Amino acid sequence: MDWVGDLFDYLKSQRVVQGPGVFIGDAVGGGKQITVIAGAGGAGDGPCPFETSTTISGGTAKVIVLPGTVNQFIATNAFATFAVDKTGTFYVKASIVTDGQDVTSFSIAVNGAEPNTQLATPSSLPTAFDVLLAIIKDGVAYRTIGCGSIAATPAQAFITDKPSPAGPGELTYIPYYVWEISVA
Repeated sequence: MDWVGDLFDYLKSQRVVQGPGVFIGDAVGGGKQITVIAGAGGAGDGPCPFETSTTISGGTAKVIVLPGTVNQFIATNAFATFAVDKTGTFYVKASIVTDGQDVTSFSIAVNGAEPNTQLATPSSLPTAFDVLLAIIKDGVAYRTIGCGSIAATPAQAFITDKPSPAGPGELTYIPYYVWEISVA
C-alpha cells in the first residue's frame, strides 16, 4: 500500500500545487515529496495577480488564473476556468488588444500555441500581442512574470530614414513603436 502516494493524490486534489516556494516531486526511494520554503514568495505572502494553479483529474489539468489587470482593465474572461491535457506544454497568456494608441481590452488564453510576440510597427503601436504569464508543463504551472498587474506603456523602438524627402510638417524619419511591458 502506497499511503504516501495516496496522501499526495489527496493533497493535490486539495489544490496543493507547485509554485513559488512549493515544490512537489518524487522522493528518493519512490513516493512523493512536498517541500515548502518559507519566505520564497509562496506560503504566507498571499496570492499574486495572474497566479496560475492546476488541479489534475483523470487526463485533464484544470487551470485557474487569478484576476489581474492590464492598464487597469480586467480580463474579459476573468474568473474563467480552463482545461488542458495533463501532459504536454501549454502557455498561459494575456492576449492584449489595442487601438494603436491605447490598450482597449484583454483576455486570458490557455493553449498550446506559443505567445504572439510584438513586432515594432511604423508610426503606431502594435494592435494585438500576448504577454506570457505562465507555462504549464505536464500539469504543473510555472510563473514567468513577477508578482503584480501589467502596465503597457508606449515606447519608440527605433527610427528609419524616409525613402523620399519629408514634406512641410512631416517627420524626416519613420518612427517604430512597441508596448513596453512592466509588472507593478
